[in-house]
Amino acid sequence: MLREESENNIYILVAVALTSGISNSALLIIINQAAENDSTGKDNSYLFIACLICVGLYLLSNWYVQRKSSQQIERIIRKIRIRIINKIRRSELQTIEELGQSDVYGRVTSDALTISQSIETMVRAFQSALLVLFSFIYIGFMSVKALAVIIGVIVLGALSFYRTAEVTGKIYSQASQKQNEFLSMLNGFLLGFKEVKVNSQKSNGAFQFFKEITKEASNLHVKAMFSMVNSNLISRFLFYLLLMAIIFIIPAYEHHPDKSVVKISAAILFILGPLEGLISAIPKVVESNASAMNIANLERKIEGQLNQPVEQKEIEKEISDYRPLTFEHAVKMEGIEYQYQRKYDTDGFIVGPINLTINKGQAVFITGGNGAGKSTLLKLLCGLYYPKAGKILVDKVKVSSGNYQRYREMLGIVLTDFHLFERLFGLPEVQQEQIDELLELMQIHNKTEIVDGKISNLNLSTGQRKRLALVISLLEDKPLYIFDEIAADQDPVFKKFFYTEILSQLKAQGKTVIMVTHDNEYFHLADACYRLQDGQLSSLNPNKNG
Repeated sequence: MLREESENNIYILVAVALTSGISNSALLIIINQAAENDSTGKDNSYLFIACLICVGLYLLSNWYVQRKSSQQIERIIRKIRIRIINKIRRSELQTIEELGQSDVYGRVTSDALTISQSIETMVRAFQSALLVLFSFIYIGFMSVKALAVIIGVIVLGALSFYRTAEVTGKIYSQASQKQNEFLSMLNGFLLGFKEVKVNSQKSNGAFQFFKEITKEASNLHVKAMFSMVNSNLISRFLFYLLLMAIIFIIPAYEHHPDKSVVKISAAILFILGPLEGLISAIPKVVESNASAMNIANLERKIEGQLNQPVEQKEIEKEISDYRPLTFEHAVKMEGIEYQYQRKYDTDGFIVGPINLTINKGQAVFITGGNGAGKSTLLKLLCGLYYPKAGKILVDKVKVSSGNYQRYREMLGIVLTDFHLFERLFGLPEVQQEQIDELLELMQIHNKTEIVDGKISNLNLSTGQRKRLALVISLLEDKPLYIFDEIAADQDPVFKKFFYTEILSQLKAQGKTVIMVTHDNEYFHLADACYRLQDGQLSSLNPNKNG
């Protein structure tokens, strides 16, 4: 990930880190030589200057690497987050429904944060590895036998770490899945607070499940850490075994062991701190690697569902400014069918075939029981679902993959699961007077206001939030509006005002309105009424339907 996502040449950082490791390793050689000179009475002034140069070079290169690596990783995380969100907004609704919110939250937040927080540890580990490597080379110049023993210990340690890291990586991956379940339950507690507040048994059951998930996630993290602790202990044992071999065994096979044993022992003690830092960094690196794989897997899932791949150069670009299709006469659905995927060995629910004509300027009401397919029909009308069969026509122009977004641009929508952003997006030309008039028309001007594109208060009742969503939708000034139970959750006075006044004003402006509603006392105000039952659409007033 670091290599592929880096905007600058990451090998420059590697080269500077290499300089840092070499200068730090050179200090060992200088100190050993200075100690030997002291014992023989030689001058150390030139070594003192060399020591200052190495210390300065080490500090400067270390400062550069730490600073640039932090900047680089934050750029990478920012770019990944932007790219994922960009791919999400270019995806289809079904893709988002299949991914699940917790999976996206976990990758964009927890996993990205894990990588960001680990960069300093990884940089230090890399520098420590360089120091250890150059120190081993230095030892090799003094004693080939000592180097052979060191290589043997390194091989044993590497095999131990390889096996442990592989197991630990799988455990971290499992822990990440549990983290997603944790986020899902946390979100459930916040969104379903009313339900758990009034039902103690539901509250206790959900809380018990939440505790179990938290415990499982915690146990997996502990299991992963224990695995690495065991490996660390083995490595430390091998290290001390190496030190004993250098002190007690190698001298028996060296002709002039006195000086070399002292220098080698000093070298091993010199790298003790960096070696322990390197070992302790491995769990963090393994966890970061698992997080990077999680992010990559999420991107592959999203990319696999996109009609067209998002190129790297398009990461921060806006989606093309699509011009809406021309709507002068009618929108028609001809033989539209949609079927959900089969689950649990049962056939997926089928909506259609549906034939429906909506003339410009009409108010069309659709009613039906729960599970009849009303929401699915609206999503087909909104272009959020692609039909499995049939076609949609706008003034005899067929809606297809090439102009689906142009069709969507015709629509203003307020569905049951609508979302209110804290700001008005996509409305740069809207006038403040127009906003204030609509807020007053919806009778919420004393509850909230919109100033400089920012909504002052979203802490509203469900009915008031729907009115605010309606305000924003009307500000978009679309030719065709699709509303799902927009009049529900309203008090009787405003409900009547909506049907008799607001709907009448929209029709007077030439707007077309399609509504799902159960308010049959107002059906006479519609130009056409339909009932949806078991996925089939039928007319309630054939004499009106055009």
